[in-house]
Amino acid sequence: MDRTLVLSIEDDQSDIALMTYILKEIRPSVVTKFIRDGQSALSYLRHPNFKANPPKIILMDIKLPRISGLELLKKYRAEKDIPQVPVVMLSSSDRNDEIAQSYSNGANSYVPKPRDLNELREKLTVIMEYWLEVNKN
Repeated sequence: MDRTLVLSIEDDQSDIALMTYILKEIRPSVVTKFIRDGQSALSYLRHPNFKANPPKIILMDIKLPRISGLELLKKYRAEKDIPQVPVVMLSSSDRNDEIAQSYSNGANSYVPKPRDLNELREKLTVIMEYWLEVNKN
């Protein structure tokens, strides 16, 4: 079976555990790499391994240690020598200014992160279906 790589930049251990569980359930062929802070994520995005094997999608939280998701997104989109893959901001923030800044910094989508397991499953199912099957990039 072909393995699909998804990168999740998320610092909350509970969210990581839930996302891991749900993604294994709904998309067993997906391999999810988690990075827990913005600085480490930026280093990974600039690493030759990322260039050689970019993920199909990046799920990014706004509130990250070391470099915020908004700043990380801006830096990532400014990079010209690395693959530019779709970025879905998946954040518990519902601030209109952060949503607007996400899009102005180059986000492809913004999805509010639910706290309910079933709602998170529904949203991740839709995200994976759209970005891995429906959307052609």
